[in-house]
Amino acid sequence: MSTASAPYRRAPSRAIVVDLVIRHFLGFRARAFSMALVCFGLAAAAPRGLKGFVEFLKAPPGLAVVALGLMAIGVSVEESGTIKRIRFGIGLRILATAVLVAAVIWGLLLGAPLPSLSYMGFALGGVGAIGVAIALQHDLAKYADVRHGEPVKLLELSGAGLDIEANGERVTVAVADILAASAVANLDGRAVIFLVSEAARRRRDMHALPWIGATVDGDAFVLTEHQAGMDADELVRRVVEAGGGMRGVAGR
Repeated sequence: MSTASAPYRRAPSRAIVVDLVIRHFLGFRARAFSMALVCFGLAAAAPRGLKGFVEFLKAPPGLAVVALGLMAIGVSVEESGTIKRIRFGIGLRILATAVLVAAVIWGLLLGAPLPSLSYMGFALGGVGAIGVAIALQHDLAKYADVRHGEPVKLLELSGAGLDIEANGERVTVAVADILAASAVANLDGRAVIFLVSEAARRRRDMHALPWIGATVDGDAFVLTEHQAGMDADELVRRVVEAGGGMRGVAGR
């Protein structure tokens, strides 16, 4: 094959690379690792004489561990589903960051027992603080709008259909094309699966939707509660009401 006929592949833009890096810091393991680095930094700079678990919790490193626990609980609550629980879980993560900041300020006021440990504490804490700051910025925006940062977003739900933004493209799924809607749940949260007609699936603008499979009746795509900005059961109810005789199944 000649060079002229070879397909041209555009290198990923800087914005895409930055987005991938930021998304890395938003996962549970990355959040925990960032907070753990701050915990280790505070432990390195903690005053001497800490003996026993209770004494440790009464010191800055112990308070940082409490923040780490709050973050983990917040992630678990968010994944349990419903918009109220999602926002509550995000709120716990924001609170965890505030507790961590309080622990850092407390640790700075107490000072380190040895200069060498102080340097190590600042180094570890500084690296962890970068991840914590990125996650906090994301959490604040997501608390205001749970659709923030989602590659797929439900922009509007009307009697005409679903107006969706998928990976930068605007897609309208007409109510007449939706055969059924069902609320489901798994370990990652709750979502709604939409079954649409095969003819609608073949439309050029529909390729951007998050398709998950096909059946004899039609093809299916999914919207999570984060992407829809509303409870899965509420989304099913509103779509079924708009569609008249459409089949709808609410989750448990």
